[in-house]
Amino acid sequence: MSAITAGADTEIATRIADRAEALARADEWEWGAGVALYGMLRHDPDDRDGMRGRVRDTLLALLGDAAEPPIAKNGVNTLLPGLCALLVTDAAPDEWLDAAWRRLAHYARYEATYTDGMLDHANHIGPHAGQRWVDTTFISLPFYLHVSRRLGDPWWHDSAVAQLFGHIEALRFPGEALCAHAWEAGRHLGVRWARGNAWAIAACAEFLHILPLDDPAREGVTALLAGFVPPLLALQDVSGMWHTVLDDASTYLEASGTAGIAHGLFAAAAHGVGGDANTTRAAAIRARAAVLDRVASDGTVGDVSAGTPVYPTAAGYDAVPVRPETWGQGLALLMLTWA
Repeated sequence: MSAITAGADTEIATRIADRAEALARADEWEWGAGVALYGMLRHDPDDRDGMRGRVRDTLLALLGDAAEPPIAKNGVNTLLPGLCALLVTDAAPDEWLDAAWRRLAHYARYEATYTDGMLDHANHIGPHAGQRWVDTTFISLPFYLHVSRRLGDPWWHDSAVAQLFGHIEALRFPGEALCAHAWEAGRHLGVRWARGNAWAIAACAEFLHILPLDDPAREGVTALLAGFVPPLLALQDVSGMWHTVLDDASTYLEASGTAGIAHGLFAAAAHGVGGDANTTRAAAIRARAAVLDRVASDGTVGDVSAGTPVYPTAAGYDAVPVRPETWGQGLALLMLTWA
């Protein structure tokens, strides 16, 4: 059952979703819009609030007159809106959106670059050949699982599972469960970034949401999820938030990372992994309250860091400005899918 079923929760979630749609429409066919739209779809799985049609219309507006999504410009970051297009066409076929996600599937399988079977994080900044970014776990890999379901082709499932493990295991710092922002040739790049670790724990939660209950991969994904719980609980601020650099309390408290982490912690508690479920759930509830305290009257989630490249030090992450962002909206909606 969704957490947003009655009273104040329904009202605040409606405002967050309305703002998510508005910010996505002002964006482009990119990962940010994808996070917002995916959050809308996950918040309303039975389409009781008509999110499916709103997401469809937004995706068509972003596509415009283009023959295909902007793959040449945005690379792997086009895949999450592609997932939204796939999910929308599950229930209501649409010629343009069906063509869009199928074109992105062709790109992901035959045109994107891989290093040792892991998707290079090619985007508008650069090709990032040989680099594994923690962002990829959430921004790209759930698309593979749903393509596998739609096409009945196990390659997609097997690649998604292998890449989730290959990314997280490489990105984790030695002897711990928290991830660096990126990895290249055995070197960790960046820091223990809150939104980065939110991407990873939320990706684990989404894999468990998508994979069939009898899928053998679930056991390993559950173990990955469990590993994040103890260090994240230890680093939670008394406010319920997490700092943008998880292990540096001098950096600011950041809402999108907090929302994504809360989503993952709710999933861990539901699956009974990572420690005492009541303790984990209580931490997620504190985080949810802290994020909702930052929601403005128009539904904007406050204290969300802007788009963040890999920085060598905590100071770079702490200097990233906070402003209204699509991913703050979408991650808040994901967090609110838990009762």
